[in-house]
This record gives sequence, structure tokens and C-alpha cells, in this order.
Amino acid sequence: MRNLLLIILSLCSITLYAQVDTAGINKRDASGRKQGVWRKYEKGKLAYEGQFRNDVPYGVFSYYHTNGTLKSKSEFVEGVHKVRTVMYHPNGKKASEGMFVDQLKDGQWLYYSNQGVLITEENYRRGVRNGDWKTYAAHTGILLEERHYLNGHLDGVHKTYYEDGKVSLEERYIEGKQNGRCTAYYPSGKISSTGELLNGHRIGDWDYYDSNGKIRSTIHYEKDKEPKNYIYLYRMGASQKLNQDLVAYFMKYNDQSTLVVLHNGKKMMIDETLEDVETWADFMVFTRIAPSIIASNEAIVGYKPIKGQEDAVIVKLKPAPDEEVYTEGVYAKMIKNLFNTSMPEE
Repeated sequence: MRNLLLIILSLCSITLYAQVDTAGINKRDASGRKQGVWRKYEKGKLAYEGQFRNDVPYGVFSYYHTNGTLKSKSEFVEGVHKVRTVMYHPNGKKASEGMFVDQLKDGQWLYYSNQGVLITEENYRRGVRNGDWKTYAAHTGILLEERHYLNGHLDGVHKTYYEDGKVSLEERYIEGKQNGRCTAYYPSGKISSTGELLNGHRIGDWDYYDSNGKIRSTIHYEKDKEPKNYIYLYRMGASQKLNQDLVAYFMKYNDQSTLVVLHNGKKMMIDETLEDVETWADFMVFTRIAPSIIASNEAIVGYKPIKGQEDAVIVKLKPAPDEEVYTEGVYAKMIKNLFNTSMPEE
């Protein structure tokens, strides 16, 4: 938008368009200074009009779209020191409005959709972001985001919202860096995740929940250490917190339960389907290798081809399950690619 003012000023001082030499219009004094009303035309259409006093613009300057509708209106409050500007969409609706001080945005600037709905509020101090900034949905006008700047840096509470007005994220900044509690929410209003930040870095425990409000995982952060991942396994209403690295694979037991097999061979039952597990299992660590198994990458140790079945394999897991793991189709292709050093075929 700073370029906008430069364009305004250049239009005032450089003759780009054919002039209509009407009495009392487009006049210069003996010293060559612009005086009084000036109008500029492009291809016979009025491009802008305004007034000069001793070569300095004053009062209101109006600029027009090629279709003849008002493009912008700038009021020179103190010569070119302060300029209050309003921009318009080609349909005549207001597009933006605000003040320039010494060619820099200053104070509140407002922006509108081509339907006249307020979509953005910004605040500046001599060209630097300072104060509250808000973003609204273009069709509904509902608040989507609000944040605060201090001397050009994010500072204070930053919130984003769903289109129904409910909070989707709340966090805090100090001098441009995230500090303090950060919480994300589901559209229902339930917490999705929450944790602390220090100078933009996650610290301590970050908890993650499913859409029903059950805690599903915790990632623990310590400076200069690899994060530790924990998952929560539920059985008969009780939960057990377990280091994710201990789990070898999840195996379907029946339509209501899943068997959890650890790398040390121990097993436990949980009251969730394999499909439930797939919604919260870390996809960077666990992969569905068959309709009945989700395995950690570490537990997949190889595969055995099946004679006469190019699109099927026997997957080798560690620890080995009681029965061989047969898989086919996209699962088999994925397993082959894991152990194929050449590029996979298309």
C-alpha cells in the first residue's frame, strides 16, 4: 500500500495523460507551479482530479477506474505529510481506507471484500505493525483471527477461529516468539492438543486428545534431547501410559479389541478396533501392512515372496506372530519397496 501513495503523488506531479485546457483548470503560475483545479484524462476518460496550491496538493483528489467509477479518494490533510485515503472496488464498494503519514501507513487500516464486508483490520505506527490485527470471513464477517503487534513483532495473545466463531487455536507471543501455553481445539470445542513453549521451542509435556476428549499421546520435550513419545492404551475403562518405542505392532483380535505386541514379546489387549488405533497411531512410526496389522517400522524385518503370486508376500515381523502374516496388493507392494534399494516401478 505504500506504493499506492507514491503512485498518487507521481500522478500529481508528472503529466501522463492528455489535459483538457479549460479556463481555470490545469493552470501554472509564472514560476511554473501548479495552481487550482487539475484534471487528467486518459483516452478521453477522466483519470483523476484535484487541487494544488503552489505545486502542493491539498484537499481531496479523486481517481477513477477505466469504467468511470471511483477508484480512490485521497484527502491531503497537511500537504503530502498526512494523506487520508479510501480505495474502491470497480463495483463501487469500498476496498480499503486508512492514513499515510510521510508516505507510511499510520493508525488503523481497514480492508473490505467486493461485497462491502470488512475482512481485515490492521494498525500501524509510522509504517510499523503496532496494535491489534483482525481477519474476518469474506462472506459472513465472522472473526477468523486476531493478533497483537508491538513494534513490528507479535506480542500477546494470538487466536484463530472456526467459521462458526469457536476458537481453533490460542497461543501467546513475547517479542515475536511463542511463549507460554498453546492450545488447539476441535470444532466441537474439545481440546485437540496443548503444551508450553519457550522462545518458540516446545518444552515439557505436550498432550494430544481424540475428538471424544480421551488423551491419546504425550510427547515430552527437553532441551538438546530427542523427544519421547508416549501413548495411552485403554482397557476396561482404565488407561496405561506406554513409551511408544516399546510397541512392535497392533494386531486385530476381534471386532471390538486389538492385541498390542511389544518388542520384548509381551502382549496386552485394548478395547479398541484396529481402525480406532489407525486414527491416533503415529504415522511416522507405524504403518498398516495388512488389513489386520499395524506395525512399527522397526518390527518389519523382511518379507518372503510367494511362488506364483507376484502381488502377495509373507511379511516377517519381530517378534514373530503365532501365524504368518500374509498380505497382498498395495500392502505387498509397499513392503517390497521398503527393502528394494532401487526405485520402485510405476
